[in-house]
Amino acid sequence: KLSGEFPMEVLNFPKIEFLRIQDNSFEGPVPQEVVQFSCIKDLSIQGNRFVGPIFPEFGQMTSLEELSLLRNQFTGIIPPELGKLENLTLLSLSRNRLEGVIPPELGLLLNLKTLYLIGNELTGEIPVELAHLQSLTQLSLSQNQLTGEIPKEFGRLTNLKSLYFYQNELCGEIPAELGKLTALQYLGLRNNHLTGNI
Repeated sequence: KLSGEFPMEVLNFPKIEFLRIQDNSFEGPVPQEVVQFSCIKDLSIQGNRFVGPIFPEFGQMTSLEELSLLRNQFTGIIPPELGKLENLTLLSLSRNRLEGVIPPELGLLLNLKTLYLIGNELTGEIPVELAHLQSLTQLSLSQNQLTGEIPKEFGRLTNLKSLYFYQNELCGEIPAELGKLTALQYLGLRNNHLTGNI
């Protein structure tokens, strides 16, 4: 495994399209200079020990199609600016120490197919704006501290194959509209405060 701080040498290749340094032992902050990768489509730095906030400037990397930051030690909020990444098909921020609410701006990512926010410290309600993500096939917000009800509008996400909200503080009835998700193969709602019939 590689170790040390973020490999600044990669900044010498501003036209790079794929940067994958996952599952190493890099640590420290990610330099804001990575936003100079104006052509990058896939940024995967998962499985390291990067720290600090996810800076808003990530929203300038509009060529991004996949952004995977899971299994690091990022803190702070999910920046609303990520909603500007209109080409994004995968966003994985799981297994960090992120807090605050899920920004409703993520509902602008109309090409998004996979959204993973598992295992953070996110609070507040699930934004109904996520129901705009008609391309979603996988959605997991599990193992956070989310409250409120499951939006009935999620019944519109007819391409969903997996939907996981387990281990939160969700309440209310399970929306009958989820019965419209005919492509759904996996549904995880355990360890909440949900009521009513399935």
